[in-house]
Amino acid sequence: MTSIAEVAENAASRDKLGQTGRRHLRRGDYHRAVEQLSAALKVGPASAALLAQRGDAYRFQCEYKLAVADYDAALRLKPADAEVLVSRAIAHHLNDEQQKAIDDCSAALELAPEHARGWRTRAMALAKLGDLDRALRDVTEAITRAPADAEAHYQRGVIRAGNRDLAQAIADFSRALELNAYHVRARLQRGHAHRRLGAHAQAIHDYTEALRQHPGNVSALGSRGIAYKLKGDLDQAIADFTAVLQLETENGPIYFHRGTIYRVRRDFARARSDLDEAIRRQPRNWAALYHRAKIALAQGQFALALLDLTEVVHLNPKLIVGLLSRALACAGLGRHQQALADTTQALKLDADSPAAHLVRGLIYSRAGQYAAAIGNLSQAIRLDERLALAYYQRCLALNQA
Repeated sequence: MTSIAEVAENAASRDKLGQTGRRHLRRGDYHRAVEQLSAALKVGPASAALLAQRGDAYRFQCEYKLAVADYDAALRLKPADAEVLVSRAIAHHLNDEQQKAIDDCSAALELAPEHARGWRTRAMALAKLGDLDRALRDVTEAITRAPADAEAHYQRGVIRAGNRDLAQAIADFSRALELNAYHVRARLQRGHAHRRLGAHAQAIHDYTEALRQHPGNVSALGSRGIAYKLKGDLDQAIADFTAVLQLETENGPIYFHRGTIYRVRRDFARARSDLDEAIRRQPRNWAALYHRAKIALAQGQFALALLDLTEVVHLNPKLIVGLLSRALACAGLGRHQQALADTTQALKLDADSPAAHLVRGLIYSRAGQYAAAIGNLSQAIRLDERLALAYYQRCLALNQA
């Protein structure tokens, strides 16, 4: 039989272990928090509070199933705990179990309608499921109940950006940054919204500030590189992409972006090398395959271009430029009927595509069918008078006719 002294000693030990575990949890030392809280749970009867705290530590370590198991145990001991329900909802959300997250938040909000984090978490789960209208209502409710919650303003900005309401999204990200100047995700998302609006200088400013606060942030570096690329500052873009690849050698999208710049500059050896790396890491990246094919076309390597463009059309059958580029590759190989078949498919997708009529006219001209060439080139000119190449090719066809 346990003596009163032993019971008191166990209680004191349990309290000390629990306090140490909570201290590690606050400091972000989650491994030690789990160790201390686990030791505390071995002393004396089960504790809903200790289980929930260990669940939090597991969640911060991305051990979502272990976190949920602890929250489940805590809720068996104390079923009507809104805070633990919301914590479990967050774990479900992060583990991509959105309906479970919604159900837990709904249960928590029935118990505690004022629970701002419950509204915000349910909004995040709804947004993941694509229900942006309900998500917006929930996160706005969260802001009403906790106006100084930077995370809620950030989440509303993400939802609005997903709804293409970019101006309002920027306002939300700006408010989040007023409340927390070091909210790096809000700064990055504001940069993304500026970039989507074509405000590349403002986007670059946000990414640069994010890098000042968090040097070596790969997302900020890559995003700034894209903004520089869109702004036309290609040297700066290459510098940022190169810096990213020094930190992350397996970053396929960045190889792609740098490769497309080299292609525009006609530095085909570097462009091909980067695009090869992008495709090696992402074999189904049709855009990288397309750009690599364009290099082959520019160098007269029609068989190589045809291989890549056939895969492009397979991956993205409605890509008109893919069909037209494959048509040019076929024409380069003398396969005029195959080339015309691709232009026919392109015109089925868009009967008023000046590029499709232009390419079709070029192919008819190469095949010696000058009347058909003149008809298609004339149609290309009617659709877009700026097509100087079409005028030139029509003159050649007229001279041959």
